[in-house]
Parts: sequence; structure tokens; C-alpha cells
Amino acid sequence: MKSFMNDRFLIHNDKGYQLYKNAAEGLPILDYHCHLPAKEIWENEPFANLSDVWFTGDHYKWRAMRMYGIEERFITGDASPYEKFEAYASVMPNLLGNQLYHWSHMELKRYFGVDRELNASNAAGIWEEVQRKLEQNALAPRDVIQMENVQMIGTTDDPVDSLAYHDLLAEHESFDVSVLPTFRPDNVFKTGTAFNEWVDQLEIVTQSTISSAAALEQALLERMTFFHERGCRSSDHDIVQLVWADCTKEEDEAIFERLRSGQSISEKQQHQWFSWIMSFLARHYHEHNWVMQLHIGVLRDANQRGTAEIGKNAGFDAINELNTAEHLTHLLNDLNTDRKLPKTILYSVNSKDFDVLSTIGSSFSEEGLAGKVQLGAAWWFHDHVEGIKKQLQTAAKIGQLGAFNGMLTDSRSFLSYTRHDYFRRILCSMIGGWIENGELLDNDPQWETIIRNICFNNTNQFFDLRFEKRQDS
Repeated sequence: MKSFMNDRFLIHNDKGYQLYKNAAEGLPILDYHCHLPAKEIWENEPFANLSDVWFTGDHYKWRAMRMYGIEERFITGDASPYEKFEAYASVMPNLLGNQLYHWSHMELKRYFGVDRELNASNAAGIWEEVQRKLEQNALAPRDVIQMENVQMIGTTDDPVDSLAYHDLLAEHESFDVSVLPTFRPDNVFKTGTAFNEWVDQLEIVTQSTISSAAALEQALLERMTFFHERGCRSSDHDIVQLVWADCTKEEDEAIFERLRSGQSISEKQQHQWFSWIMSFLARHYHEHNWVMQLHIGVLRDANQRGTAEIGKNAGFDAINELNTAEHLTHLLNDLNTDRKLPKTILYSVNSKDFDVLSTIGSSFSEEGLAGKVQLGAAWWFHDHVEGIKKQLQTAAKIGQLGAFNGMLTDSRSFLSYTRHDYFRRILCSMIGGWIENGELLDNDPQWETIIRNICFNNTNQFFDLRFEKRQDS
């Protein structure tokens, strides 16, 4: 029997362990999509305690605690940091098989040297041990980033963001990590007051008057240039429901006029607005050689009372079941016909869409570019062992595994970089299993090359980052 989370954790064959040690372990991290605030990276405030770093904004943990009936005051309420930690520890054994069980223990071991299971009976002892270590050796965001050999962080940023903290970090001589913005224009698809308040902000940052759809488009182009000059190489879109509807320029202007004057628009007009603006943006992503990331299919605010009481992005979202294939294909075809299709990564929060998205993506290829439109990493409810395996196996059976861009954290937690090691172990174990089963040729050096590509090189090339790989840490 293997010891708890030892060096062969998640690696179930000798060949996989060899691949991991030779090709994956310690590779630099290009975390091309996350939700870490650049402001917090810049301020670099040391973590006060384990709750400070574990529970701030982490809806994964909040959701898990609610499922086991923990009172809200111990989750997002006014309980003390230790009380929140103790409540989470009481739930931990019940999370067996869940990624939180794995991640939490990986983080305890990696950052604090704690290699025993967390539970209600030992919560106090683990808390005191971690607290002593934090008091003896302060741990701050940049410490974690540098410890994990992170080379690039792709934050998620609204077009109206000043990117002031990105600028400060770029000028910081002792922090050799590229913190690059990602263009996230979700607010342009809102309606009512939310839309108009956002357009007001866009007017301020572009010093322009936005009185037409054409003026809005020009303002967005200005912000794209602003982002690009600060290293942005990607956009990101949260698409709750992708519905394509043909829209003329005249209809686009009429819809904008209704939106800007605070009038309601019909469901058809909402789809037309999305289709027009999405197509416009994507064409210019292509011009900038950006990657377009589409996160599709979240059922937002499934628990409306919980959302009203606690807030959005607090653990009340779910997996939706949508038929997006034809609409997505229409968008991609519209762009591809005009030779304006950008490099694209397609994520679905519903694993039933993995085959759909991967076959759609592999239908759009380009000479000289591997995996131009590809299935993205297992996301959110699927970044557990079986979800990661399923995504990798889907990419493999479609033939795109060698072009896959690998793992990302998609996280608000600074300790989440262990997820890259989590992914690398699963990847190496899978390929090692194929070798040991006789499905791949043994002792072929190209398997190590492909693993390095998936874990680093593909992202570096696909996102046009042009980093030299650092020495393994």
C-alpha cells in the first residue's frame, strides 16, 4: 500500500513516474487564465493565517461546507479565522475523491510541511503548526509565485481597467514574473443600468463620447491597443448561452440606441447584439494575434436566494445543459469565411460537450499552426482526477492531445499553483499507462517532448509569449 500522498501520488505506473521526473516535474508554469488580482500581487501582503489564504473568495470551499450543513457564519460570516478553519476541517474527510481533498492536502504539504490528513480531531494542532511557520517565515503572494517557478500569470481584466498594477509589476526589478492582462469584455453584453454604467466608465477611460454602436466599437479597439501594449495576448468570455442571430449594421445601431436610452430589448435583439459584437471583437482579436477563450455554459445563480443573501460568484452556480453546437459553429464559420478566425480555446462546464467542442474545433485548422481551435482544460466542476482524464482522453481520441495547451488554475487562490503539479501527475500516469499496456512504443524520447510541450511549450507558442524556459526549480 502506498503512503499518503507520497512522491508517486496519482502516478500509478513506473513509466509514468519516470516521465514525470524526467519531463514534467519542476517545469515553469505559464498560468494563462486565472482570477488573481494584480493589485494583491503588487501589494504582496503576507498571509496572516491559513484561513486568510484558503477562504478568501474561494467558492469551491464555501460550496463544500454548505453541502454539509455548516452555518454561513463559519463560511462567509463573522466567525474567527480559526473557527472557519475548524469548520472546514470537520468536513474534509467527507470530501474523499473530490479535488478539494487533494488540493488542500497538497497545499498543506507543499507550503507548510504538513503531511497528515486534516480532520476535526487534529485541526487545532495543524492550525498551530502552520501559524508558527507563518510567524517564523512570513509567506506572501509573490513568495508563492516564485516558489512555484511561475513565469507568466494571465489575469482577468475588464476593458475599463487602468492596468496600473500590471504596469507597476512590470517595472519591479526583483519580481521576474510577467503578469499580463486578459481582455474580458463581458459587460458589453449586459443590458439596462449595468450596461450604461459600464459605457459611462468606458467613455471616461477613452475620453470619448459613445453615442453610437460605431463609437462603442472604436472605444473597444482603443482599449485593445492599450491592453496589447501591456502584454495582453488573450481575451476571455463568460458565455452563459451562445445563440447566433444574424444582425445588420442598421439593426446593431438601433439596438445600441435602445440600450443606451435605458429601454428594454427583445430576446432576439439580445442574441443579435451578442452576435454582432462578438464577431466584431473576434475579428480584431485575430488582427492582434490574440487567443480567444470562450467559457461556455454555466447556469448562473441557480440558488437565487443564496445569491441574494451572499452575492454572486459565491458557490451558487451550476452546470447548464445547452445545445450550442450549431450556434458556435455559425460564429466560427462567420469568422473563418472571412479569414478572421482567431486562435480559440473552447471550454465547457458540461463534460457532455467535450466531444462536441473538440470535433468542432478540429474542423477549423490552419497551415503552420497546431490546434488552432481546441478543447480547453477541464474546468471548474471537472478539474478533478476523472474530469482531467476525460478531457485528456477526449483530446487524444480526436487527435489534438499533442497540441493541447495544458493546465491553468482559473483560481482566486495564491496556493492554487499545486493544480499544475496535480495535472502533470495525471498526464504522465495516463501516458505511462499507455506505454506499459503496449499501446505506445517504449523508450521513445518523443513522449517526454510531448509532455513538455503540453506543460509549457505549446502555451508559450500558442499565446505568442516568446519566453525562454527557465531551469527547472
